[in-house]
Amino acid sequence: MGRHIPDEVRRVICTTLQNGIRVSQIVRNLSMAQSTVSKIVQQFRKTGSTSKVKWYGRKEKLSIRHQRSLARMTSKNRTHPKQQILNEFNSGSDVKITMRTFDRYSRKFEFKRKVFGKNSSWEGNIDWLGFDG
Repeated sequence: MGRHIPDEVRRVICTTLQNGIRVSQIVRNLSMAQSTVSKIVQQFRKTGSTSKVKWYGRKEKLSIRHQRSLARMTSKNRTHPKQQILNEFNSGSDVKITMRTFDRYSRKFEFKRKVFGKNSSWEGNIDWLGFDG
């Protein structure tokens, strides 16, 4: 892990870059590693900011668009098994997700589903009480 680069040094790098000075010249003038200056320049070009951006946690697997698509598909096919919904989503999407990812998004966004299995009602399980149906 490297040392912290102060914000004013980051600003100097970005302003000299905007003035037309090449990265190699900035490296020589500031006596810094080329990789450090290049990363600061890349970040500046990407975000337009000189401050260091903190990233916490893992990147989202699904974009907002894909999340809406999955929610729409889940609510439309509420009574279908999860695997069928998952297969339909994976076949129609450029992003492939696993059952675990599907479950995670289901909990996160509280997808409303009603799945009826073979023995989902109490009437099918009354035999163990000894009653004749």
